[in-house]
Amino acid sequence: MVAGATAVVTLWEGALAGLDVAGGAVRWRLSLPGLAIGPPAVEGTTAVAAWEEEHGRRAGLVAVDTGSGRVRWRAAQRPGGVSAPAIGGRTAVVVAGDRAAHAIDLVAGRERWRTPLGGAGSPEVPPLVVAGGFAVADRVGDLAMVRAGDGRVRARVAGVGDAVRGAPAGTATRLALPVDDGRVVLTVVGRTRVLDPPGRVSGVAVLGRLLLVATREAEHDALVAYRW
Repeated sequence: MVAGATAVVTLWEGALAGLDVAGGAVRWRLSLPGLAIGPPAVEGTTAVAAWEEEHGRRAGLVAVDTGSGRVRWRAAQRPGGVSAPAIGGRTAVVVAGDRAAHAIDLVAGRERWRTPLGGAGSPEVPPLVVAGGFAVADRVGDLAMVRAGDGRVRARVAGVGDAVRGAPAGTATRLALPVDDGRVVLTVVGRTRVLDPPGRVSGVAVLGRLLLVATREAEHDALVAYRW
């Protein structure tokens, strides 16, 4: 994630680092108490990253200044599956091991709301910021549309497989979520169907009216564009 002249990245072994965009030099590096498998989220001059100890004893979030790496706040989370974070406005949202989504005030580091879900989080699957809130996927592949202000669930979509292949993509009314067995769950204006492209799905993205699906382990690795 890029903030001004700094690219902020997580390192799997447990660190958060800021790199100079122009030259690639490491501007700062912060060691974390556990693995940082998922990507960070950035808003303005604040970056937020999630971490979890390898054996699941502790987990949490850390927010830093993107220019200096100075810690702004830390927030402990229940271990057992913590997602990467997403930031919408003044709120950072993460799914934790207690099978709930948690919203943390981006400035103060205090929890604003907690919303129960069907499963814990996946490090590879951050929530998606959509109009008015977040699309939150848990590890078992269920999707919940929650309001930014209070976490109230506006809609739910039942999963068809484990969500470990990347974040959902789309909008509040048009969503795609890749699942581990190689399929993609599509939700368009409340109607759900499943896309089953050849091979395994590595991730999805939306470009205008096109759904881009990256696949592997078929006859050829491919990037396929679907109209939806």
